[in-house]
Amino acid sequence: MKDEAARSDRAREDAINQLPLPYSEALRLRSAGIADTLIAEILGVEPDVLPSVYALAEDKITTILTRTQSDHRRREN
Repeated sequence: MKDEAARSDRAREDAINQLPLPYSEALRLRSAGIADTLIAEILGVEPDVLPSVYALAEDKITTILTRTQSDHRRREN
């Protein structure tokens, strides 16, 4: 179970590394507990835009993880 969680964490971090910088930076800052107002200032956006930035970043991560899993399955077969 711990190995699976560690693999999942690594896969997510790998996916974050593939995001365009503003998205990866937003997620990393949020994860570090930085206030949304400061994150918005760092990214140069209005604070009310951040929920969309986070949602788009998460959607991109899901796409990357899905693509990566599909690639692994193809290689196994």
